Amino acid sequence: MATATYAVDDPADLDIEKAAFEIYPLFVATDNAVLRTEYASALADLIGSPGEFHRYVQGNAGDLEIRRNRLLSAFQ
Repeated sequence: MATATYAVDDPADLDIEKAAFEIYPLFVATDNAVLRTEYASALADLIGSPGEFHRYVQGNAGDLEIRRNRLLSAFQ
């Protein structure tokens, strides 16, 4: 079995990278929509601000549409 080669040397960053290596295969392998959302949120927390992505995938339909539209307009 091959071992992972990590791109960072800082122990704190290495833990983040190791976590991503553990979460990503679970994310792509699941057919469960709830698990997929949670894995996506966990990955986003690792590379961004914790909790920031979760607000775009959880909540009532009206709030989600408003949040997603604001996000999309920021990129336009």
